Amino acid sequence: RDLVRSRGLGDVYKRQARHIYELKTGRRVVEVGLCKHPTIAHFAASPDGYYCDENKREKGVIEIKSVGTATYAKYFHKIKDNDTLLSTEPRYYYQIMSELMCVEAYWCDFIVYNPFEKPSMFIRRIYPDDNTFKKIAERICEADELINEIINS
Repeated sequence: RDLVRSRGLGDVYKRQARHIYELKTGRRVVEVGLCKHPTIAHFAASPDGYYCDENKREKGVIEIKSVGTATYAKYFHKIKDNDTLLSTEPRYYYQIMSELMCVEAYWCDFIVYNPFEKPSMFIRRIYPDDNTFKKIAERICEADELINEIINS
C-alpha cells in the first residue's frame, strides 16, 4: 500500500512535498483544479501543481506521489526518464502525458515523496511525447464517438 492510503495523510504529504519542491527548485507552484484540454472535448487532467515563468517561456506541472519505503526505493532505482517511468508505472506515465497535453506544459516534474526517507524526495523530469499524445487523442476521440453513438441511439 502506498503511504497516503496507509496513513490517510494525502493532503498533508502533498502540501509538504510541494513546499520542499519550491524550496529546492526556487519555483513557485500554484495548485490547480481540473484543466480541460484546449481542443479535445471531454478530456481533462488535474496535475498537483502548475508553474509558469513567462519571461523564461517556461511552463511545467508537477505530479506528486507519496509512497512507502519499498516503493520509494523501487522508484528511486528504476525511474530515471520517460521510458523507465513507462516501463515501471505505465498508469503514472499516461497520467502525466495527459496532464502535459491538457496544460500544454513543456515538462512535468515527477516527485516521489516519503517524509521518513533521506532524502525525503527525489524528482524526475518527464517530457512531452508527441507519439503518446497522438495515441491518447485517438483513444479519447474514439471513446467520445462511442458515447455519442450510445446517447443518440
